[in-house]
Amino acid sequence: MPDISYSLLAFGLAGPAFLLGGILLGGIPILIHLLHKRRYKEASWAAMRFLLAATKKNSSRIRLEQMILLAVRVLIFVLLGAALARPYFSSLQIAAAENEPVHRIFVIDTSYSMGIEANNESRLARCKSEASNILRLSQQGDAWNLVQICETSNAGLIQQAAYRKGIVQDEIDKLSLTDEPGKLARSLIAAKESLATAPDIDQKQIIILSDMQTGTWQPDDANEKALIRELMEELSASVDVQVIDVGTNVQSNVQITSFSADDVFVTTSQPARFQAELRSHHDAKKAVPVEFHVNGKLAKSWTVDLPGGGATSIDWRHAFRETGEHRLELRVGEDALTIDNRRRLVYFVRDQFNVLLVNGRRSNVLMGNATDHLELALSPRLKASPWDGLLQPQVISEGELIATDLAIYDCLFLCNVGLLTQREVDLLESYTSSGGGVVFSLGERIQTENYNQLLYRDGIGLLPARLKDMRDKSQNDGNAFEFQVDDYRHPIVKPFEGNPDAGLETSRVDRYIRTEIEPRALTETVIQFANGNAALLDRSFGQGRVVLITTSLDREWGTWAVWPSFPPIMQEVVLHAATGQLGSRQLQVGTPVYRVLEREVFDFESTMIRPDGQSNSIPNQNESGVADVRYNRTDKAGFYELQLGAPLNRSEWFAVNVDPKEGQLDRITEADLRNELTKEIEFGYSTQWTGRRQSNNVFSSSQGVLSRWLLYAGLSLILIELLMAWEFRYGMVALYLAIAGACLFQTVQFHFMGGLLVMVMLITGLYFLLRLLRPAIRTTAAK
Repeated sequence: MPDISYSLLAFGLAGPAFLLGGILLGGIPILIHLLHKRRYKEASWAAMRFLLAATKKNSSRIRLEQMILLAVRVLIFVLLGAALARPYFSSLQIAAAENEPVHRIFVIDTSYSMGIEANNESRLARCKSEASNILRLSQQGDAWNLVQICETSNAGLIQQAAYRKGIVQDEIDKLSLTDEPGKLARSLIAAKESLATAPDIDQKQIIILSDMQTGTWQPDDANEKALIRELMEELSASVDVQVIDVGTNVQSNVQITSFSADDVFVTTSQPARFQAELRSHHDAKKAVPVEFHVNGKLAKSWTVDLPGGGATSIDWRHAFRETGEHRLELRVGEDALTIDNRRRLVYFVRDQFNVLLVNGRRSNVLMGNATDHLELALSPRLKASPWDGLLQPQVISEGELIATDLAIYDCLFLCNVGLLTQREVDLLESYTSSGGGVVFSLGERIQTENYNQLLYRDGIGLLPARLKDMRDKSQNDGNAFEFQVDDYRHPIVKPFEGNPDAGLETSRVDRYIRTEIEPRALTETVIQFANGNAALLDRSFGQGRVVLITTSLDREWGTWAVWPSFPPIMQEVVLHAATGQLGSRQLQVGTPVYRVLEREVFDFESTMIRPDGQSNSIPNQNESGVADVRYNRTDKAGFYELQLGAPLNRSEWFAVNVDPKEGQLDRITEADLRNELTKEIEFGYSTQWTGRRQSNNVFSSSQGVLSRWLLYAGLSLILIELLMAWEFRYGMVALYLAIAGACLFQTVQFHFMGGLLVMVMLITGLYFLLRLLRPAIRTTAAK
């Protein structure tokens, strides 16, 4: 039996003007009746006595028939007007709605924390079991949508309402864990959109099955958190929202939250230093086995003691014998949640870095080019022997930039390049977005308007800051501008910390171009002048890095180029700018792979080998005149191998890791949920499906239900009125059958007082039916 409640109903109208119009139109039959009612003069006539006797015999019956017919005509207008007025109840806790079809939207959490097992059953398996049980208990005519809680995968799995249980069950069975964290807001948006896919069903219900992870329900992003509350409030105000908590089987977990290298790169002559953080969600201290794998082979193993409920940092060294890309993986012992027990890193062992220097001022004077001092600082070669160091600079003119293959360079400098074309800017942006490093150094040839318009673009372009006016030492009482470093934690200046003899803060500059940084820009001032203006700025762009040096790298604007601090600073700038190449190989689940390739190569084949061994062909792209590769299906953690066909014939590796926040297993309780995130929002909360509505919210909109019934009644009365006008007794029979049929429908569908009403209507109707048909029966019997 369904749950029946008899709460008081608050009545309202969506369009009261229509009801008023129906009432006014209902007065038309009465007005016509009154206008056509005539008075007659009475005259005595002998034969009238017999006619009067016959009339008096049937006058009561005729008057009753006329009044019933008049009432039917009035009701036709009133009912049609009421149907258009769309009446509704503010509460639908009535039996009349219990067994109507229901449109249910399953919102099932598939984030990777749902893989935690207890009693050989994962949280996701329990969700699927609950959903299958709800589906089994549903009735004919129900509709279904299916939405999953994830970050980047498709949220809507059944986007159009499905009316067949078999289709819904198949999709539930196909549900699998993602390697993503849960993003509740995007799933609630998908659920909201699904509500409109079954407009013929008024009762709506959203069932959210989740392990109630704090990261999913209370994200750190304040805007996302506010959006979740807004969506919950909006949905709960119009439909029944039920939250089923399947995360009550709290388990402990050990996870690797970070894994990185101290150095951007190493050579085969020096060992690399690595560090990682292990976090325990146990209450007690625990010894955890740790393994370090290089290219799929075990390189080191040891045991780490983790404190209960805390984090521990570990570090170790490893010497590489070969150059190239290396796949590194750190592992800890197995537990209830295994996916965050591994973390991966693609690491480069290099024997050289290729640096491109774009000369913006050519000169026949010794050391007069804009790049001469920089080239010497990066490769202090001797005339007697060629330079064979780590940094390998190559100089080109500014006119050669557009025809140069940037993909073979780790970093490039644009030294005093006066202006750039849109095509050159597009080339630089594509290169930087894929992990390249770009360094801008200024000078007297710089056209600030061109830089601001094409490179800065109100903060969305490559340039870290807007260029303003040039400042000269004459504006500083004739004194040169000196460098000042407030924070030595930045990688470029970190080697100078505690080393005053390096001469960084005694470096002098005669001129520089003042810059303006937007308040919310992610630009970092690494070195500034003593007056507070920026000397060296750093920011990320896509997967690469951009450095802006506001002075020149020659002797035109000062003596810095010949100061002791210049060579080491330039070398650190190169290594820092090149970190984008390393960082572009370390991705989080859901982050696309994007690589810029050699610009001469456009007709080539590329294939991505996924961690599960599947291979996907990648279509070639040609954006902004460069060859690039984009792959979006990084939905699984592991190593991805990008195979580039002829003429490149090489492979590149990418490490894809899970977001460690999802594995912290911090849960939001029902009390916290109701008192903080969803305060004053009514919804049902349980740990398993009970089949009963537990929220006091509107379960469905009554406007469609009542309007349809009123419309059906009005149309039925139109037909009945025609029968009554033709032969009253037949019209009464039709009216009786219509009322009895409506009551019978209520009895069959909703199991409430309709049964008693049907019995009364049948007995009463049968009595009046016999009275109406009695004259015809007598006439037939007399014949």
